[in-house]
Amino acid sequence: MSNSRAAALPASPLPPVRPSATLKEQRARVSHKKRRRAQELEQKLIHLEDYYPEFTRQLRPARDAVHAERARTRQSDRDRVIFALEQGCNVMDDICDESGLSGWDAKQILTELIDCQLVQTKSEYRPTGSSDKPRILYVLTHCAP
Repeated sequence: MSNSRAAALPASPLPPVRPSATLKEQRARVSHKKRRRAQELEQKLIHLEDYYPEFTRQLRPARDAVHAERARTRQSDRDRVIFALEQGCNVMDDICDESGLSGWDAKQILTELIDCQLVQTKSEYRPTGSSDKPRILYVLTHCAP
């Protein structure tokens, strides 16, 4: 087995962790049990890559996804949402796509950021007579007009 392959996982393209003194700390997003099991699965996937090298292309994305899930923290998830907002994503679908988080996780983080007054919400204008419900727009307070 090659341990150097496990250490050579790609670095996150996300910005560095920011201090968040105003945000309350809660339970970890990924439990210790799930983190330990993810590490075991990651090692098994490495073994499979070694045993079936012709399937490395198919196994690598699974291993990377498990590694990313194992490395998740509340702070890293917050940073992903903030990064998405800084990139101009201001509706829930775009924030989820950019951050890679589920709608539930993104909503929880946005609620925390709103409570700390780091994010504001606005309703999107819809013309009179439109049957569509206004979308909620999320904007960082330091970027708000």
